[in-house]
Amino acid sequence: TNVTSYKKVKCAFCNEDRMPTSRYCMRCWVSIPVKKKWRMPNNEETELLISKLIEKLYLSDFSCFYTGIKLIPGLNASIDHRIPKNKGGENTIENLEWVHVGINNMKADRTEKQFIAAYGSMLVEYNLLASKGII
Repeated sequence: TNVTSYKKVKCAFCNEDRMPTSRYCMRCWVSIPVKKKWRMPNNEETELLISKLIEKLYLSDFSCFYTGIKLIPGLNASIDHRIPKNKGGENTIENLEWVHVGINNMKADRTEKQFIAAYGSMLVEYNLLASKGII
């Protein structure tokens, strides 16, 4: 038999061990939307937000805020603004949640209240399926 040993691959940005599902380590992967997409400055406040986002992901047990679907960083996890930026929402830890990328796309620029009003019954069904390990 041919046995292949596990080789740790390094992050494309910082040379730390990367996540198996990404080209980046967790910290660099989270910093991409924060620093590049949201154009937050490279300072202590931004670094603290990145740390809090990583902590929030672990505290959620890698589960989607709206559905409970298991999140895999670099594959299906994304960060949602509960109140979208175009509706006055800010890049604060209180306004940010980890969600499944498909749910984030479905939510689009709706507020959390608008999203739940439009898709509440579907979210309940997803929660049930996620709790049973089906999705």
